[in-house]
Amino acid sequence: MIARVALALVAATAAAQAAPPASLARPASPEDPERAAEARSLFWDEVAHPGARAHDEQIADAIRALRLTSTDLSAVERGLTQLTAAAPTSADAWGYLAVTAERRRRWAVCADAYARAFALAPGWRADALIDARTPIKSPLVRAPVLSVALCASRAGAYATARAAVERAIALGESSSELWLRTGEIALAEGRLTDAIDALGRSTDPAAAWLRAMAFDRARRDAEAEAAAERANRDDPYAARTTSGTIPTAPPYDADYLMALAARQRGQWSFVVAYLRRYLAAVPAGDRFRARAEEHLAVAARAAVTEAPAVQASDGDAAASAALTASVVAARPRLEACLRAVPTGLAELRITMATPPRAAPPPARRPPPPARRPPPPTRGRPPVPAPTPYRPGVSAYYLLAPTADDGDRDAALRCLEEIGATIRLPTLAPGNWRTVRVAVRAP
Repeated sequence: MIARVALALVAATAAAQAAPPASLARPASPEDPERAAEARSLFWDEVAHPGARAHDEQIADAIRALRLTSTDLSAVERGLTQLTAAAPTSADAWGYLAVTAERRRRWAVCADAYARAFALAPGWRADALIDARTPIKSPLVRAPVLSVALCASRAGAYATARAAVERAIALGESSSELWLRTGEIALAEGRLTDAIDALGRSTDPAAAWLRAMAFDRARRDAEAEAAAERANRDDPYAARTTSGTIPTAPPYDADYLMALAARQRGQWSFVVAYLRRYLAAVPAGDRFRARAEEHLAVAARAAVTEAPAVQASDGDAAASAALTASVVAARPRLEACLRAVPTGLAELRITMATPPRAAPPPARRPPPPARRPPPPTRGRPPVPAPTPYRPGVSAYYLLAPTADDGDRDAALRCLEEIGATIRLPTLAPGNWRTVRVAVRAP
């Protein structure tokens, strides 16, 4: 007991000696005034404007995602949709929702969101996404009414799109894109004269092929041919017109355009395939369906005359002609393979190659006087002639059909099986010969 009391007294004395006097104690550090002011500002801002901070943070997150080209924007769109429900008067929420929906090709959402953003702020732009490197023709810097017209026309709301471009014209807009969108909308609505006039005022590369299509649908054949010839010089294969990030309006018109471009090059099998794709997608009562069917009948007759392409190393015209005849004779069986995939176009390729004759062994020589290993007595192996393709039979799609994978694969296997049975002419040693034939459904 006495020992415990003594220990307690010693501990208390040590603690008293260790503690500094009150006059020497360091005062508590005062709070950072700038941080305190910022906290008070955020507090009162939240009191005055509930949810404003969360709104700004969500907009900033969306902007960061939109700056990345490889980001999945589905979550961003969901978040902005919720934000517009919580803050229906926020032009930024509606505007960035529209930009997100346009990139995701959700055209109805895009059209509605743009219209709401511009109603709240007529001059709204996605300023956070625009910098000195932004191209002049970027969608981010187009006129607001053109954004509405673009999205509405791709959503099939042509009356809304037409009202937007008419409003733009009334406001004095006269850009090339304005006339392109005006022509697209007129073409989709069947106002062909208006479409021809508007597209003629646009310098956009896509306008040339669309104008050729308008002439064609108006049955002004000579003008359509001249317009297609000019368009083909500027945009061969109509690649820039149909393969951009913005689809045609309506989207199945891209196949009609590709058919016109293939016809300009005399590729009748492609014309048939593209028109079949178009007719499979266009509604039954569409005003331009009959014109496409007329073109299909002409192309189907012309495609029969297309000859297989033959390449050979020996220049034997008779053998190439015999090979062509064998493939043409098998064409009905080949076309039957694609009966289940009528919108596809395949190519069958058959390559023959024979090794060259073995070189005779070199004459024997007397052994050299020096003690060296004797030279080889056999000649070098013969070097075969270069072959552009691997020997054998192969089939692949030039234009993939709109069918399930099972039918697509079965059609290619059928082509290869029949191709393996085609009788081929003999080939001299050291040569090769390849035949390629486009195959479509009958």
